[in-house]
Amino acid sequence: RHCVGQELRRHFAVVPQDPFIFRSTIRHNLTVACPQASAERLRRACEQANAWEFIAKLPRGLDTPVGESGTTLSGGQRQRLAIARALLAEQDFFIFDEATSALDTVSERLIQDALHEAMAGRTALVIVDRQVDFAAPDGVIGRFGVDLSAAAGALEQAQRLADAARAAGAPVVFVGLETTPETD
Repeated sequence: RHCVGQELRRHFAVVPQDPFIFRSTIRHNLTVACPQASAERLRRACEQANAWEFIAKLPRGLDTPVGESGTTLSGGQRQRLAIARALLAEQDFFIFDEATSALDTVSERLIQDALHEAMAGRTALVIVDRQVDFAAPDGVIGRFGVDLSAAAGALEQAQRLADAARAAGAPVVFVGLETTPETD
C-alpha cells in the first residue's frame, strides 16, 4: 500500500531523546496520543513506561501541571511520559531515538523489559549511541551500525526481515547504533 505524508505518520509513534512536553497537565500530555483513553489504559501505559510511581506521588497525580516544556519534571520523568504517550498511541511501528538516555540504569532496564512486552506484534527501531544501551529481546532481528542520514538503502531489507518475523509471530526490533560519518 502506498502511504504519503500525514497518512504515513499515523502509523508511527516516536519517542525522541528530548521529548516535547506541553505546558499543561500530565494527563493532557498523555492523552494527546489517545484522547479517549480510559483511566485504566492511562495507568497501564504509565506503568509500562515506569512512570506511574512518580505520578502517583504527585499532589494532583495525572492532573498535575508540568510547566513550560515540562520544566517541573526531571529529564527521566519527561522521557517516561513520552514513552507512555507512545504506548497509548498503539501504533504498529515505534521509533525510540535515545529514548532512555536520561534514565538511571535501573529505570532503563525496567522500561526496556516493559517495552519488549508492549512491542509484541509491532516493529520498533531503537536508535542508541552504544550497543550496550539497549538489551534487545530474543526476537531482535537486526542490529546495525549506520550513519542514519544514509540509512534509506537499508529500509527495503529491514521491511523484508520485519515481514518474515511478523509472519512467524516474533516481535520485530531493529537496534540502530548511531554513528557519525568519518571526517578527514
